[in-house]
Amino acid sequence: MIPDEDLNKLEETRKNLLNKAIELRDQLKEYLESSRSKNKSVNLNEIVMKQKQIPTENLDEMKNITQIKEMTQTVVGINYRNVSKKWLGDKIWQYKATVEMKELQFKLEVTIDQQEPGVNEILDITCHLKETEIGYLQEISPWVLALTKIKNLSFLMSVFSDYSYQCSLRKKILKKLKNKNIVTIDNGQDERGGLIACLHSSKSADKVYAKFLWRTQLTSRTETIDHIFTIEEIDDGFLEANQQLMKNLCKKPLKKDKLEELWNNLCVAIEEYSASKE
Repeated sequence: MIPDEDLNKLEETRKNLLNKAIELRDQLKEYLESSRSKNKSVNLNEIVMKQKQIPTENLDEMKNITQIKEMTQTVVGINYRNVSKKWLGDKIWQYKATVEMKELQFKLEVTIDQQEPGVNEILDITCHLKETEIGYLQEISPWVLALTKIKNLSFLMSVFSDYSYQCSLRKKILKKLKNKNIVTIDNGQDERGGLIACLHSSKSADKVYAKFLWRTQLTSRTETIDHIFTIEEIDDGFLEANQQLMKNLCKKPLKKDKLEELWNNLCVAIEEYSASKE
């Protein structure tokens, strides 16, 4: 007769082997699902809709963001292309996609843990921005780095959506001035990023009146992308004649209607100043 102690050991071994078999079965199931997923469409929304709540300690680390809001508005201006889903083992999945906006394109990687049924815990978010133009790269890098640390994909994409809209607005306004031959545009080259707008006579690009560094910034208080202007004085007379206009441009936040109004006024000011110098 087998002693009770040996029977207990055998029972424990049996349970361990059974648990291991179940674990291997589940891993095989995940692998087969991963293989099948390569041949069908993958939706990134499945991450957002079932995302695990962000731990409080992660939020405390974010000194630049006062509050993390849930995304209640529709994310617009963003398209996902070449979305794929890869099984990394032990209920860990990695999603990859190309994120496309009007002024920006980058590679996105999101790694999630599905240990808890029906819940996605985001382990890592990485944005590959190496092909981004320097002006855009420098102005978005600070908040992209900060928001990926929070591991809240919906909030990150809502900020990118706002950024895409504000970039399109900036481009529209500058294009209008460029069509009037009163501005030359270049990328900001220092750590601030943004675009440099050289304001000049419509008759000669060499007659520069002022340089505007137009960049965007994520404001922590409002959690919105705002426009920031830094003005370099070139022609003393032009800035002196338009002091109030310059002060109004440097106020924030400036929304669409006010921005368009101020830049229309600036356009008129350039034309009037140029005519006075003839």
